[in-house]
Amino acid sequence: MNEHDQEILESEEGEQSIALRSEQQQIARSESKPFPVAPVVFAGASCLPVSTIAADILSRKCELEKLDVLPTGEIYLSQVHYRKRLNEAFSPAGWALVPLGKPSVFDNTVIQEWALYAQGNFIACSYGEAEYFPDSKRSSYATALESAKSNALMRCCKDLGVASECWDKKFTSEFKKEFCVQVWRKDSKDRKPQWRLKDGEPFYDETGFVTPKSQPQSSNGPQAGFVATPQQEDPSRGIKSDPIPPPSKAKKITAPELKRMFAIATKAGRDKDNVRAVIERFGFHSAKDVLASQYEKICEALAKPMDMNEATASNNEIREKAMESKRLLIVDMMKDNCFTEIEREQARERLPHWTMGRLTEVISRMEERIKEAAKQAAEELDSSQIPF
Repeated sequence: MNEHDQEILESEEGEQSIALRSEQQQIARSESKPFPVAPVVFAGASCLPVSTIAADILSRKCELEKLDVLPTGEIYLSQVHYRKRLNEAFSPAGWALVPLGKPSVFDNTVIQEWALYAQGNFIACSYGEAEYFPDSKRSSYATALESAKSNALMRCCKDLGVASECWDKKFTSEFKKEFCVQVWRKDSKDRKPQWRLKDGEPFYDETGFVTPKSQPQSSNGPQAGFVATPQQEDPSRGIKSDPIPPPSKAKKITAPELKRMFAIATKAGRDKDNVRAVIERFGFHSAKDVLASQYEKICEALAKPMDMNEATASNNEIREKAMESKRLLIVDMMKDNCFTEIEREQARERLPHWTMGRLTEVISRMEERIKEAAKQAAEELDSSQIPF
């Protein structure tokens, strides 16, 4: 290589080195670039001209059927309704949430600050939070960030008066008194009662209802103040019967009594599904759980011949249980990471209105989507293991 070629090579290497350093400096500047600060963040604060129609939309009272309650007792409106209300007041794309900082994780909680803008004007800012468990297979880091964003949105909307009654102690107390019920749960770690809607789906491990001046049954002894009342005394279900003794003192029916009960039901023309429906109306999950104190009453109910109304009611009850089973399956399947938080909220809203055929169709489509997502994840995993 002559001297001229050597000079050209050194010149090219020098230019490449300069270009590389310049690119690295740009990346460093972009990574260290801070998020917007005042006064940029608060630009247009309190300057947005809100029409009377938009103001009425934002301050409109929530429809009671759209409100829900957390197990800890807080009344809330789902994030999807906040977004609908903002879309209605400012139009889609007329408002936005802007991050004011990077997310942080503290003790399985992800936190991030967001600002709400409408038509280019600052409205409010707040921190959003959500639970995040790195080892969880059901919820990813991205899902936790999305939940934290929705949480910040709901807090920012307080300044606009959206769902303000959810923050009103008097309203929430009256709402819980009229539409909610406290229950005991078997798997509750702190042994505290939890809340749900009266017409809501019972918890899978629910053991009874809470009433004043009584106490729950516990392996560690009674807890003064409350007791779990039998399921059939739930005021939301309209079923009443004689009190059932505590499990420790309750005597169940014997095998001969069980055979006699089914013989009576067979003579009256009842099948197993109808017998199960009658037994559940008395508060028992199966025939083996029937207590001696309720045995004769159940036999009397089974001895009565079925009329057309009861047969229809029994068939409807069986069908409703099958539909409820499908609803629970859909809720469980929606926990898969291939579904977004918005899709989960939409599914929860539409579930009560879907027919049996629609539920079956949705389950089939969800199974296909989960399989496709799993297949895609497996392909990505295989490709990542290729050494070149």
